[in-house]
Amino acid sequence: MAGRYRTFKRLWGTRAQFGSMARKAFGVLLTEGPAKLLKYGRHKLRHPYLKFDETDKRLTADLDVDGYQRWIQLCEPPPVPVEPVKQPTVSVLLLWGPAHGEKTFKSLVNQSYRHWEVIVVGRSDSEEDAMSVWESVAQGSGWRYEYVASAGRPWGQELQYALASIQGEWIALVHAGDELAPYAFWNMLAHGGQNPQADLLYSDDDLLDDASNRRVSPFFKPDYSPVMLQHVNYVGHLCLYEADLIRRLFEGNPQEDHLDEHSLTYLAAKAARSVLHIPEILYHARHACGIRLERAELPPVITGVRRAGSTATADGYADRTSIDILIPTRDRLPLLVKCIEGLESTEFRGKVSITILDNGSVDKGTIGYLRKTPHSVISVPGSFNFSHLVNEGVRQTSSEVILLLNNDVEVTNPTWLQTLVEHLSTPAVGVVGPKLLYPDFRVQHAGIILGLGDIAGHAFWLSERCFDGYHGLLKITREVSAVTGACMLTRRSVFQEAGGFREDLPVNFNDIAYCLTVWQKGHSVVYAADTELVHLESASRTPRVYPSERERFIHLFGRRQYDAFYSPHLSRQPAHTYALALDSDKA
Repeated sequence: MAGRYRTFKRLWGTRAQFGSMARKAFGVLLTEGPAKLLKYGRHKLRHPYLKFDETDKRLTADLDVDGYQRWIQLCEPPPVPVEPVKQPTVSVLLLWGPAHGEKTFKSLVNQSYRHWEVIVVGRSDSEEDAMSVWESVAQGSGWRYEYVASAGRPWGQELQYALASIQGEWIALVHAGDELAPYAFWNMLAHGGQNPQADLLYSDDDLLDDASNRRVSPFFKPDYSPVMLQHVNYVGHLCLYEADLIRRLFEGNPQEDHLDEHSLTYLAAKAARSVLHIPEILYHARHACGIRLERAELPPVITGVRRAGSTATADGYADRTSIDILIPTRDRLPLLVKCIEGLESTEFRGKVSITILDNGSVDKGTIGYLRKTPHSVISVPGSFNFSHLVNEGVRQTSSEVILLLNNDVEVTNPTWLQTLVEHLSTPAVGVVGPKLLYPDFRVQHAGIILGLGDIAGHAFWLSERCFDGYHGLLKITREVSAVTGACMLTRRSVFQEAGGFREDLPVNFNDIAYCLTVWQKGHSVVYAADTELVHLESASRTPRVYPSERERFIHLFGRRQYDAFYSPHLSRQPAHTYALALDSDKA
């Protein structure tokens, strides 16, 4: 009996996993009928429930303490061998606290880059203590040291007051107790010298665990992501600001009382000529900071941006927006009916038009439904070409916003569309895609990562819905390289500028190609974490990747092994997204 149970568990997973599979089977029965359920059952007998069982998945990098120690020993990049082009002075504004302050001073003294000064900002009764610690560490060295006593002013005013004391060309904010890698300034300025337009530089970081005396929780950050920075201070540390950039910021902002570190970074990034991410861990925080804290909103008086998860902006973009929803379909009436019913129950304050793109349905029930439906129906005969269907639908409609929607997508929240459309209120955003879940509520899509597996793959694939993701990324709205065409929102003007969907990619990679073209045109692609839908995925068509399409995509865009929003230090295997990269993962 025990042997049978072990065999059952090996094939079908835990009881919870088997239960979720049973729920999915029930969903197939309801939406597609007994014949499809029988086919689904036969498939599952041949292929166990999870292609990648949870027990085989590696921990994400922030949770893998032992794995991170191995990564430090075997994979951490060495110091940059290139000498910084210039030798500017870095003014370190050290926010003082007595705990572990000595370790922070030591990490400064041990810098391989020698051109820096330190301005300590703290309470007036801490000045003597800080000076004593500094003298014991620096031992009469030539580095400039100054103490600026806090007068209980708001954080922004304290920073502005401290600016009068700096003499360097760059500013680094450091918290007492935190430590810098010995080559932190060297690497930052060497990379900055190769990118002379960059006036804001930031690095990856990790945490120092006092109990174990180990580095833990590495945060391998994405490249500059303005939408993400609206919601969380993912930039965090180490961050170097060009001093003139900060001075200009204070001169032009009369609301300095409202500034905190998040607001400062956000406003500086907006005002910067260029923001440069150095994908190396150069800062070790003693206490969790930035993105690891509860996600704080930027003060609306500073930014005017909408709050994450809200369904309205200051100007009510969605309320005055017209939208065409385009649904390609062929037969599969139960799927189409459930999709349409979800759309009809959707609450949206703008104008919505639903257009069904019929690709040669032959089922009598489907044909009868299409004749009677109050929604527009466009007949697009011929062999299945998703790109051609989409292009025809756009050509024959006129709304300013277009939503591409598969017929196997189900609505779970009536306000989903209002929330999704609001993300287009930022002019720089050209494409938006929501979080898509399987019927058992595991994650099917949360943005696309280039170079994952072969061409690309879905972030957090098969993760549980309640999972926050690597440093919370699953639940944070942010830029990504691409989103799936199963549910894709875009502006008509952006669609026309990008030339529509590529019809030489009829089935696969057309959504990725469109998103990459949108990026090339200067618009961003956003994953909307606050919008969820259920996607049966390929319920209408048997999934298949054609070699000719793969070769065509590579010919057009190359093998995209680099993704600006996914660190090269993270795994490229689809089952191990956001796990630490082993040598085999990078291949």
